[in-house]
Amino acid sequence: MDIFLVPLGILVALFGITAIPALILYAVPVRCAIGFAQGPTDEKSDVTISWGPVTVSVSHRSGSGTSEVFICSRRIWGIPGTGTPPRTTGTRPVPGGPGITVSGIPGMVVRVLAEGGGLLREFCLQCRLEGMSGKVRIGFDNPVATGMVFGAFRASRFALRASGIFLEVEPVFDRPIFIADVVLRLSIRHPLMLIIRIIRFIRIPVIRRSFAVTAGATGAAA
Repeated sequence: MDIFLVPLGILVALFGITAIPALILYAVPVRCAIGFAQGPTDEKSDVTISWGPVTVSVSHRSGSGTSEVFICSRRIWGIPGTGTPPRTTGTRPVPGGPGITVSGIPGMVVRVLAEGGGLLREFCLQCRLEGMSGKVRIGFDNPVATGMVFGAFRASRFALRASGIFLEVEPVFDRPIFIADVVLRLSIRHPLMLIIRIIRFIRIPVIRRSFAVTAGATGAAA
């Protein structure tokens, strides 16, 4: 009898190793906070992604960035950024791959549109806007355009607030200007479903090829 219990125990352990993380990914939502601030001379952006006790924070300010990982609000890893690295003249070969025949283009386009549409639908289904708040000062060269934009905002402010969007917009009529300090909060109810759709999309050969070409070009320019 023990001969059968050993493989059964191994199967149960393997099932638990794969099923438990998948269940957690399905059940525990991901929350995102995206902050953006644009001033007269500089700008900054912050992206915070929280999943259970784990929080990942990426900040960018005036050419420098910082990436940090927290567990239960305790910082366990971080990399301070030093800005954009200088470019070099070295080149890196771009990975090759099979070309696309003319007869294969319609099927490729149909698949990209189908998977892309499915990814977009899944994103809209799983993502929920939790709120948006901040202040914006805006002005254009033409004061009439500034007034039209501000008037459209005032007309829709009640609908925006009903959707959780609380923005304070100040028009500036005497000069072009854009100063903003805005925070957007999103939640993903079932991250696993969105991950599956993303994997299906990037597994399309032409999408994989595009990523490879982009990575090769970036490496050649770096």
